[in-house]
Amino acid sequence: MRKIFFALLSLAGLLGIIAQPAMAQDAGNQWGNASPWQMNMGGAASQVAEQVQWFHNWVLMPVIVFICLFVLVLLFIIIFRFSEKKNPVPSKIAHNTPLEIVWTAVPLLILGLMFIPSIKILYFMESTGKSDMTVKITGHQWYWSYEYADVKDYGGEDGNPVKYDSIIAPEDSLPDDQKSLYKLKVDKALYIPVNKRVKMILTSQDVMHSFSVLPLGLKMDAVPGRNNETWVNATQPGIYYGFCTELCGANHAYMPIEIHVVSDSEFQDWLKSQSGAPAAPDANNNKKAS
Repeated sequence: MRKIFFALLSLAGLLGIIAQPAMAQDAGNQWGNASPWQMNMGGAASQVAEQVQWFHNWVLMPVIVFICLFVLVLLFIIIFRFSEKKNPVPSKIAHNTPLEIVWTAVPLLILGLMFIPSIKILYFMESTGKSDMTVKITGHQWYWSYEYADVKDYGGEDGNPVKYDSIIAPEDSLPDDQKSLYKLKVDKALYIPVNKRVKMILTSQDVMHSFSVLPLGLKMDAVPGRNNETWVNATQPGIYYGFCTELCGANHAYMPIEIHVVSDSEFQDWLKSQSGAPAAPDANNNKKAS
């Protein structure tokens, strides 16, 4: 049994190593955006996403593979060694105290080992700390509103914050090479600078929504009457897509998220083009879902 245990442990580690080239290949696809025949989570484009994917690839997956293989081996042992043909007279043993202690202690030990790195990552995700800028995100049925409130350092005007609504782009408005991005593209994307710590304050005006952009490690609920905080420090420029992951109503599938991570100079140019624009109109008068 000891040889079987170490053989399974080695095989689990080997499978994890073999899987890494596939993960690296996925990372080349716009840094984490989904692609046909994709395996695994794709590339990480933020500090949080890097830690989450490390935990998934090097802690959870080896443990899961080992447990699955171990249970599979036990099943085959039971099938062939304890079949009716080989054991015409079944055993009447009802309890095995040492075995019961082992199969209780080992899962607890495994959970304890996974608890330590996971709680460190959770603490890292929750520590917003000092940020370079703040974006307020409000969920509606069924679109998002963005407001930049402290962007003076980037050429914006604190007295006239940039505020706008982000609505799903109609399918007929997309060029042919972007038809596959329907339900991901929006009319006005969220812009953030690369390698800057951006605090995000999330709330909702109607029902619960969830702001989720997996390549950036973003996943936070937007709750009516409450402000939730998260943060992102994007490490790779690019366009990242997400969506509401809370069942928020009939058109839940029609409130995507599009984030453009750009350089400081590009962000300043975009901000100047937005500054001085009037506040977003009443969304109830102009929103339509496909």
